[in-house]
Amino acid sequence: MKKIRFLESIRGISALVVLLFHLKDTTNSILIHNFLILNGKIFVDFFFVLSGFVIAHNYSSKIHTLIDLLKFKFKRFLRLYPLHILTLIIFVFIEWTKYFLSINVGIFPSSEPFSINNINSFIHNLFLTHAFLSVNSFNIPSWSIGVEFYTYLLFSLIILFIKNKNMCLFLFIGISLSSFLYIILGSGTITSMENEDGFIRCCFSFFLGSTIFSLQSFFSIKPKLANYLILFFLCLMFIALFIKNNFIGILTFAMIISISVKEEENYFVKILNFKPLVYLGSISYGIYMFHFLVIWVERQISKYILKVNPDSFIIIITTITFSILLAHISKIYLEDKFTSLGKNIKFTKN
Repeated sequence: MKKIRFLESIRGISALVVLLFHLKDTTNSILIHNFLILNGKIFVDFFFVLSGFVIAHNYSSKIHTLIDLLKFKFKRFLRLYPLHILTLIIFVFIEWTKYFLSINVGIFPSSEPFSINNINSFIHNLFLTHAFLSVNSFNIPSWSIGVEFYTYLLFSLIILFIKNKNMCLFLFIGISLSSFLYIILGSGTITSMENEDGFIRCCFSFFLGSTIFSLQSFFSIKPKLANYLILFFLCLMFIALFIKNNFIGILTFAMIISISVKEEENYFVKILNFKPLVYLGSISYGIYMFHFLVIWVERQISKYILKVNPDSFIIIITTITFSILLAHISKIYLEDKFTSLGKNIKFTKN
């Protein structure tokens, strides 16, 4: 399948917004405290939409047998699990360090060691079921990786057992719509749904992404019209984020993706195909998984070693820089190694 390069750029931008969102308690900078960044949680849902679209694009015509399903799951496992385990090990080491310092040095962390990050949450992290616990543990952002992994399973089961494409589309719409109704009737706000409800949150956006992929063959758009439509939906998306209407924000984002993929010669896609942005997207998983660690380390250095409150601009720059650096290293020496193994997996020809 042809790789859609500009979607990588959107991943990279989304990862940076999530990173900046997690700096909201560290700095009062206007670069962080604005409507876009303070609503940064919604960019996790943008990730889910992109994943739903890309997974449907790459695998909706490949899963014909149970062996194909297992191959698909193994490929996704190789993509997600190695970096998840690496960051988990690092956070386990941090927990032991906190325990050692509290016992031997008299430095007491803000949270008691092993109170949340305990053996139970560790085992759940190993099996990617930690998102179903009542609280987040260890590497906090990784909750979304867990729910996405099991959403992949639901997607692959639908593709395996439902051979009719129209029926698959009907199920994608049904799952997304029922998830939407559950959220509305439950809490009314999608960004508050993590932990036990995180899987439902993921299903809404993931299968929305799968839906817009499946609808591609039903419409065509002229190039000039695509530019105007994308500009319209971009404006509508920012208005929705400004007034904190996250459902409209997600829907308009999905429309932008749908139109852009259908007509790739528009200005929006040309801008996003800028090579540095595409590369940022290629390391977006690393940025997402490492940034919470970087922020934590910076806070400890500032508090216990430098004993100063870090400058707003400096903390933003250093967090972005070190997160990108770690993500770059991870891509070369970890992620690419396992991804290359996945590329050798062949599926049954229909």
